[in-house]
Amino acid sequence: EDHFIHTIASRHLYKNPIYRFLLNSIEQIPANGDKFLEDAMKYFSMGEDILIFPEGRTIDLTLNQIPIVKSGLGRLVVHLNNPNILPINISSEGKKDILAMPWRKVFERASLTFGKHFTYKEEFNEYPINENGEIDYSKMVKKIMNEKVYPLSDSIR
Repeated sequence: EDHFIHTIASRHLYKNPIYRFLLNSIEQIPANGDKFLEDAMKYFSMGEDILIFPEGRTIDLTLNQIPIVKSGLGRLVVHLNNPNILPINISSEGKKDILAMPWRKVFERASLTFGKHFTYKEEFNEYPINENGEIDYSKMVKKIMNEKVYPLSDSIR
C-alpha cells in the first residue's frame, strides 16, 4: 500500500518556477500563512502524514547558533486535533562526503535519530496559554523541541 508524506516546504522555494513545478507535482505544501493548514488538514484527513521542520532551516549548533522555531508545528497540532507526533533529530558532525563527480558540491553526512510517538496532550497535559488568553503556539513548539527533539542528538554521541 502506498503511504504519502507531505513536507511543509519554505515558501521561498516556490519562487523558482522549476522548484515550484517539482514540489507541486509531488504534492508538497508551501509554508504560506494559514493556507498550509488547509492543505495539511486535507492530506491528514486522507490518512497521509505531514513532515515539518520547526526551525525552518538548518542550524549549526557548533557555531552556537540559537535555534529559532516557527509556530507552524504548534498550529498543526491544534488544528489537526492533537495528532501523533514522531520526533526526529537530524544531526551532522561536519564530516563531508565528497561525490566522485567534481562538479558536485560537498555534502555533510547526517544522522537521523527517531524518538517515540506521542501526542502533545498526553505528554504535556494542556496547551500553553499566553497573556491574551490564546494558545501560545511558539511555546508549544519550544517545549516539543527542547524536551523531545534536541535530546535525541545526545543519544547518538
